[in-house]
Amino acid sequence: MIQMALMDKHPKAAFEFDTPARKIQIYHDGAEDSIEQILIGLGLGANLEYTEPVEKDELNQILDSLLWESSSMTRMFFCISFYSRPSHRLG
Repeated sequence: MIQMALMDKHPKAAFEFDTPARKIQIYHDGAEDSIEQILIGLGLGANLEYTEPVEKDELNQILDSLLWESSSMTRMFFCISFYSRPSHRLG
């Protein structure tokens, strides 16, 4: 829900979720006021704890790293589901 709300206006944003602590780190290329307003508009009790500038190269590195992690997890879950399903024999 949070990603979908932000992806229209901030397509190069990367997210790290800490669900038990109800926190999210958002790496973006600026416009933190816009991001904060979008999150407040979702009605989930969002508040900004801090902001820190990130260089463009560092942002690209973070995006690449998160993309690689996501891709690896998808492959892992595919392999688990493929090899854990019961085999169907014909005849």
